[in-house]
Amino acid sequence: MVKLRITALLLVLLTALSLCSCQQSEDKKKKLVVYCVEADKEYYVKNFNTYNNYCVAKGLGWDYQVEVMTFKNSSELNKKMTTEIMAGGGPDLFLTSQVLPFEKMVESEMFADINELAKQKGASLDLSGYNENVMSCGVYDGKRYIVPLLYTPNASYAYSEALSSVGLEPKQNCALTYNDTETLKKLSEKMDSLMLDYTGYTEEFFERFVCDYVDFEKKEVYFETDEFKKNIDLIKQLCVKYEERERKKIPDYYRRLPVKYLSYDGYQTPLFYSKIYTLPDSAKTFVYQTQAKKDSNITKTVYDRESADNSVVCRGIQRNKDEILGTVQLGVAVNKNSDKKEKALAFVEYGLSEYGQTHLTSPFNSAFSAMAVKKSVFDKRMQDASEVEAENRELGLDSEIMKATVEVSKSVQKCSLGREYYSKNIAGGLIRKYLAGQLPKYKFIRQLKTATKFYLEE
Repeated sequence: MVKLRITALLLVLLTALSLCSCQQSEDKKKKLVVYCVEADKEYYVKNFNTYNNYCVAKGLGWDYQVEVMTFKNSSELNKKMTTEIMAGGGPDLFLTSQVLPFEKMVESEMFADINELAKQKGASLDLSGYNENVMSCGVYDGKRYIVPLLYTPNASYAYSEALSSVGLEPKQNCALTYNDTETLKKLSEKMDSLMLDYTGYTEEFFERFVCDYVDFEKKEVYFETDEFKKNIDLIKQLCVKYEERERKKIPDYYRRLPVKYLSYDGYQTPLFYSKIYTLPDSAKTFVYQTQAKKDSNITKTVYDRESADNSVVCRGIQRNKDEILGTVQLGVAVNKNSDKKEKALAFVEYGLSEYGQTHLTSPFNSAFSAMAVKKSVFDKRMQDASEVEAENRELGLDSEIMKATVEVSKSVQKCSLGREYYSKNIAGGLIRKYLAGQLPKYKFIRQLKTATKFYLEE
């Protein structure tokens, strides 16, 4: 009799566990899905777990939460995604931090109109408290396909001495253009030939130069213009001379390896001791120090006050000196095929909320180093940054470097999506051959034009 009771009890438990397991499996299937490569898994899981916990706290169901599916590399991810989208499926959410051909995906109408989703919900996307110029990125023919969440101004900090050494007046918010021939020639002779550019990599610097002569919306290329043909020689010289000098600094065994990182040699160190810091990185470090001082026992690192007092915000080398440009570092789009669009919209709203923006720009969130699109959060982060002490003095929002940082960040006139897919998959191979001297200029321009036009028009 006892054995029968035990057996019956075990059957009840097994049935319950089976039902629970099935329920959990079903719940998991209901979750929103986003893809990422293995290298980014830690960042994705960390940030989406925060969102999932937010859903629990708000009493939202399992189907509002997000599951991260990982792939070995971008090639594997893109193959899976392309197959699923063509079959009417695919992930529910896309993030612009992924290496995807977003301009082609917009053209193919793969994304849902976020404004229309909000209307269907009986509401509207109120963006009155956000950076207007940044938020206009992702709007095509009046439809909001991509919503920016974080951005960076295309700028960095540079020492006044470095600017003066190449005949450039060390003033806040300065910039060089590709046509500043004499200054660029002087710059190419310096130990750190790209010391005034925010990119941080020789190859990426050249990729951005190429992208500046492509109109991705109008599908036009300008590689055969006199301006491009003239400037390309000097831009190549900047990159090649820099790498030649860098190779001399490293042991013979390593000299055959590509040199990508800009080195710190006393010319360009922004406000902290590092190879390259863009504005958001520096602001993030400010905030990290502030919170470390207030919220934990972590020792506060004090930066060199003299560096701050003798640095200026420089917008690097660009095509138009008068333009203040920015890049969307994180944006979100909703798959038009998704049957969970309403739930996906909830994530977009979270990303734009005070809570979401604060989390994404948290100094303890190593996934992103960028500015908040929500003005109130941006102001709070800049205030935090200005309160860090240097030599027993707060930097202060009224300091020249902080005023310039805030000004250039708020004054971004045009923000664009990253062009990493085009740069790496379409132009990258040709660029590497050209910089290595394996492709003459006329062939490089001809092949680059052909490859780019095919990509834009296919």
